Amino acid sequence: MPYVVHKEYGEEKPSWGSGMQPPVLEEHPETEKGKEAWTYLFQSNWLAPKRMTLNFITPMMQNREKVVKFCKKEVELETQKWKLALNLYVVGAAPTIASLERYIVAKWNFITKPIVYHHNDGYFLVQFSSLDDRDEVLYSGPHMLNNMPIIAKTWSLDFDLS
Repeated sequence: MPYVVHKEYGEEKPSWGSGMQPPVLEEHPETEKGKEAWTYLFQSNWLAPKRMTLNFITPMMQNREKVVKFCKKEVELETQKWKLALNLYVVGAAPTIASLERYIVAKWNFITKPIVYHHNDGYFLVQFSSLDDRDEVLYSGPHMLNNMPIIAKTWSLDFDLS
């Protein structure tokens, strides 16, 4: 399959090993009205040079409904990873990730810098490197950001913001 490059986003220059030929670059198809067809995204696997693959898994049907089955081991692995996280909500404000990260650097300088994720529902997920760091922050409160209280709660599988 040809390697497709989108005009607006520019070309990616994958690193090719010796003896490998770079893919042929072709323009993506256009629709009748001159708009781009979204199907060009799936014509080739442009993530292959980055060692990522796109795979289609046929959904299982049960009682005419699609059923998703998860591998128990994978779910447990991800659950363990997120047990090191806190859910944070700043009451009365909508801070940016950058402002929260500045707060963390200034106020939580006794721990390893955590990774901060923003959720569209207005709360943050802060992933710590250890359980001790998470608990140290959790129990050292109350925390305030710009005179607004921060509600901190340990991540759980059944977390609900309300």
